[in-house]
Amino acid sequence: MSPVHPRCGTNLSVAMLLTAGLAVGINLALPKGPILQLLGLGAAAAAAAQLAPDAGSLAQRYVTTAIPFNLSVVDISVSQDFWGREAHFVRVRWVE
Repeated sequence: MSPVHPRCGTNLSVAMLLTAGLAVGINLALPKGPILQLLGLGAAAAAAAQLAPDAGSLAQRYVTTAIPFNLSVVDISVSQDFWGREAHFVRVRWVE
């Protein structure tokens, strides 16, 4: 199973995509009155905020951090980045 981090950029990307998609969808579905459009935009943003964490975790687990079938993990080493924070390097090997 792949590691999943709640502050990964994948989660942010999924949240933005969901918000934009729901906002456009609600805009096309509702009448063009400004009050209904604002209410629809609020509903789209609220729905995206509720769906994004779970959808982002799924996208992170099965898309961005999934190890392809032809790679195997050889070693994971801990090091430090430029600012002294902990970083990890994952060494993989191609499997024929």
